[in-house]
Amino acid sequence: MKNIKTIVALFSSFILCSCHTVVGNWLERHADNHLTYGEKNAHQGLFRVDGAYIAYTKEEIESDSVHGSMAFVFYPDGVCAELGLRFVMDNGIVDFDKSVYREKIYPKQWYGMMGVYEVRNDTVYCDMYRWADLLHISTSYEKYEFVIKDSCTLECNRFVSETGFINWHFVPCTNIIRPREKFIKDRKWMWKTEEDWLKYKESKKK
Repeated sequence: MKNIKTIVALFSSFILCSCHTVVGNWLERHADNHLTYGEKNAHQGLFRVDGAYIAYTKEEIESDSVHGSMAFVFYPDGVCAELGLRFVMDNGIVDFDKSVYREKIYPKQWYGMMGVYEVRNDTVYCDMYRWADLLHISTSYEKYEFVIKDSCTLECNRFVSETGFINWHFVPCTNIIRPREKFIKDRKWMWKTEEDWLKYKESKKK
């Protein structure tokens, strides 16, 4: 009986490792010229990163005519995420932590895509990934581009209305949380340099 349990445990470990390896290789192979992580102040001060970008203005949200929206959030170190917000306000400012739609399986994680971004001239380039299940088999990869109109307005090439591209407006947020970014940081090929990746791996041991 003990031998059978040992064999089952080894076989399960093999399957899990194989799935992670296959998915990791799939992304690395298909995400040609993918962006990498590890840039300090990736936004270059060209647009605000202390809140979220939505397809509604702050005035529309405060009028209580909008109850939820897809949103994009950019972090100073180059991580970005797409998520859903339901706009819980606190003194006219969105409470980010209370507003994020949560995963049913992972209550501490929101539903959406995450990735990395890079600014070139007046455009924000994003590589977005979705790890949708435990084995990461349902992984997908998409590219987004945002033209920086001003420090509080981004125009995305993926969302178009009858009048043209949709502007995404900045709304300030409190209690900003981060996505489950270990899926990005644990992958060596996601880092700008091998040295940075090794430093990260060492920091996890402490």
